[in-house]
Amino acid sequence: MKLTFLGTGTSTGVPSIGCDCETCLSDNPKDKRLRVSILLEHGGKTILVDTSIDFRQQALRANIKHLDAVLITHCHVDHVFGLDDIRPLNFRYGAMGIYADEIAWTDLRRIFQYIFEPTHFGGGLPQLIPHIVTKHRDLSELEMRVSA
Repeated sequence: MKLTFLGTGTSTGVPSIGCDCETCLSDNPKDKRLRVSILLEHGGKTILVDTSIDFRQQALRANIKHLDAVLITHCHVDHVFGLDDIRPLNFRYGAMGIYADEIAWTDLRRIFQYIFEPTHFGGGLPQLIPHIVTKHRDLSELEMRVSA
C-alpha cells in the first residue's frame, strides 16, 4: 500500500494568513503545508481521503489522473470544500463513489445542496455515487476495509 500525504497543514493552512510566528515566516518548504488530504493506492485502486479545500492544487502537484473513490472522514470545511474539484475526473471517467458515514452524508447534502437538489445546471455538477460507511464495513469493491 502506498500512502501519500497531500496536505498536513492546519485548518487554515501553513503559513496562516496574517501570522508572524516563526513557522509562518519560515523559508523552510516543510513549513508550507496545504490542508489535510491523503491518497491511498493499493491493489490497483486509488482512493482519496477527504477533499481538502486545497484539493485542486494537491491533485495537480501529485499528478492525480484518476480516482476510484473518495472517503470523507467528517464534514469540516477544510476536509470537504474541495469536493467540487472532482468534476474534471467525472468528465473523463463518469460518476465516482463517495464513502461517508450517515452523519457526514447529512452534512454533505446540506453543504452541497446544489449537487443533490440542483436548480442551475451550467458548468457541470460533481457526479457522486453515495455509499454509507458503517463501522467495520468491508469495502470489497475497493479491496479495502474501513473502520469508522
